[in-house]
Amino acid sequence: MALDDVKEKRISNLLNLVNVKRKSKLKVDILNNIETINGYDLVFILGLMMRDNFSGNLIIVNEENLLSGITFIYGDIVKVDYPDQEHLLGNLIIENEILSRFEMQEIMQKSAGKRLGDYLIENSYITEQQLRKLLFTQTSLRLTKYISSLSVRIKFTFDGQSNDSVLISKVDYTDILYKWIFNNFKDEWLEEFGDYYSKNYFSCDMGTNELQFLKDHPEVYNLAYKITQLKKASVSFAELFKVANLKRPVLLKIMHFLLLSGAIYVARSKEIDISHRLTEARNRELLQNLEKDLVQIQSNLLNKRYFEALGLLNKYSAFIKSHVTVCFYFIWIKLIGAYYNNHLIDVKKISQDLFDLDYFKINPAEFYYVRALLYAVERKYKESDESYKLAVSYNPVFKRYPINADEFSFLQRILNFFNSLGS
Repeated sequence: MALDDVKEKRISNLLNLVNVKRKSKLKVDILNNIETINGYDLVFILGLMMRDNFSGNLIIVNEENLLSGITFIYGDIVKVDYPDQEHLLGNLIIENEILSRFEMQEIMQKSAGKRLGDYLIENSYITEQQLRKLLFTQTSLRLTKYISSLSVRIKFTFDGQSNDSVLISKVDYTDILYKWIFNNFKDEWLEEFGDYYSKNYFSCDMGTNELQFLKDHPEVYNLAYKITQLKKASVSFAELFKVANLKRPVLLKIMHFLLLSGAIYVARSKEIDISHRLTEARNRELLQNLEKDLVQIQSNLLNKRYFEALGLLNKYSAFIKSHVTVCFYFIWIKLIGAYYNNHLIDVKKISQDLFDLDYFKINPAEFYYVRALLYAVERKYKESDESYKLAVSYNPVFKRYPINADEFSFLQRILNFFNSLGS
């Protein structure tokens, strides 16, 4: 059955993302203009980030408005911030019977204010090797939870720096990717891509020596090798099906793996124009709704309806340089991620971007509220409180949305969770 236009555009965009011929900036433009995706689609995007050595934050918002994300440094994953409790480090230590629940409670009381992993190593509760293994397990489990999501919105920003050690390297990800595709992906979902693949051609620019990284997965390596031996600039799906001599579902899984590992790419596909230079007609259409949508975005941000806020704001990403409030709201979203979900951002750059904006074009209550968020991220709580009071003085409504309240403290949430382990 033929794909409808919406599905075809989504799949074409995803495959354009993993096309090795495309530049990184264009890929980010494509990424930030994709509508709602499912968890399986995230596998394409994670593969892109790692293979193309991206550094920054992939912000993810699910249907329950939980804001989370993944931080990359030169293509390696250094942080996965998934809003769950079962995969917190302390829980994994208890589950793996390294320490008892009672011991973990005592440790959490003694280590308040310190990084749990560092404290455990310094006091010889676990070894560095055990910690690395636990963090790798934690990250793999959280990544797997992402691909189980039914619907998410995403945005990538190049901000972010980290001193954390690598949790998932590109080599590690190749193994995780293989397990996902061959164990988790459903045939019905794969068939969506199968219908699209049947219309296109594929190329492999790698030589046999470059394909050695696939040797651990013989069936994948064999197909890639056969493509290189065809000595053709591009190969149709029908030709691949013939030379592979495999059942269609197995062939589709192998093709997914090859596309995400960069061994093959779509050689001929419908080009999707997602440039920021929207047509004049589209610009006029968007501008007619902009002011109304900005009011809704502000309400969503204050009430922490991040899913709706990010979805609406992404519609206007083309105006980020020309419309002060649009740019300001993108800064607001980054600071929300940093403060409430501990995302890594370049605070110095964000601060500079905020103070470079034309202050007189920004609602003063909003400006001081976002400045209070910035100070809170910088742990300048006195300045944050002063700025928040200014926001309230300009608009008393902001009193309903405190910033430094205990219930919103990231550290407090972690401590509250571990205190509840024994209850």
